[in-house]
Amino acid sequence: MLSACGSDKLPKPQELGPLRVLGLSADKPETNEGDTVTITPIVSDYSSASGSGARTLDYEWAFCTDPGIAFGASPVCGPTLISSGSGSILAAEAPLTSAIFSGAVGAGDQISVTVPAGILAALPSAQASNGVALLLTYSLSAGSDTVRSFRRIIVTSRTGAELNGPVSITSITGLVAGTPLTFPTEKSDLTPVLASSADSYTVVSSTGATLSRTEKLTASWYTTDGEFEFSRTDGDSSNSWTPPDSGAPLGLVILRDDRGAVSLPIEIGF
Repeated sequence: MLSACGSDKLPKPQELGPLRVLGLSADKPETNEGDTVTITPIVSDYSSASGSGARTLDYEWAFCTDPGIAFGASPVCGPTLISSGSGSILAAEAPLTSAIFSGAVGAGDQISVTVPAGILAALPSAQASNGVALLLTYSLSAGSDTVRSFRRIIVTSRTGAELNGPVSITSITGLVAGTPLTFPTEKSDLTPVLASSADSYTVVSSTGATLSRTEKLTASWYTTDGEFEFSRTDGDSSNSWTPPDSGAPLGLVILRDDRGAVSLPIEIGF
């Protein structure tokens, strides 16, 4: 699975602020025919000037055959859909409650899609093993603000341990321990502790040869204030944190691999 976001007003990469979708986390980064995949949107909706107060975020999603994004097609579903839906998220305060950032969201905030059976049936074994793509599009609106995101869902004949699994961060060294975890008040190095290392996997070439690959892990860092040296770091590499002059910043750290896995965030200050 791959994901991306689009907006007319692009924030700084590490800014945890105006309405944006930071990622679409799936419980099955790769999947098989007939499987159900549950996707949790990771959403930022924060304004330092807004204070607390509820607002409703409306969303729509569509699930369809990939129109050919890898070959330059726009990530948009046509009229023929596998499934679709809509709903709303109530942001009880700014930023969104920690339940929205974690996996403990209500069923209406998550998206479940079922992969059709038989879509690999007519394919050569090598192509079925490498997988075919389906597309999920996601649109989120609040008043005049609208952001869009998408991810490609790879359906493969590979099973069990051959499938790409979820990724996660278990902790971050350098944070101030407690409930919640908080940022240090002086310049510090922060280091993610990963649940597992990068996986090795195989792909089948057009000639039928089996090729070995190792996935790449990347951590994305977000904050409401203060500054990280890097917006993204490799795997468990450290990132330098510079705190703001005052206040209690909030933050998220999300782990991704280059095969489409997106973790639920480590929350800082929530």
